[in-house]
Amino acid sequence: MTSIKSPLNQLREELARRFWPHVAKGPGCWEWKKHHVGHEYGRMSVGNREFGAHRIAYELTTGRSTAGKIMLHTCDNPICVRPEHLRPGTVSENVRDCVGKG
Repeated sequence: MTSIKSPLNQLREELARRFWPHVAKGPGCWEWKKHHVGHEYGRMSVGNREFGAHRIAYELTTGRSTAGKIMLHTCDNPICVRPEHLRPGTVSENVRDCVGKG
């Protein structure tokens, strides 16, 4: 029996095929090796928009939306896209984390 994939799943699979070849998976961080904004966060174009590579990695692996949130890196490495190092949060959480780490 042939399974029919939903359009959303097809888009997700295509995005994953384009995304993961640009990730260097190390024992700690998984670093985005394609487009960066200076020494800041990795970026990837999807359609006619650009998104943070870390946001795409999180959504691809968890299936959860990050809309309305910023992404926090527990590793403090802006080009890291390892889902275990990422979590959605608020600006105030990010500020508290920054102040707490000095």
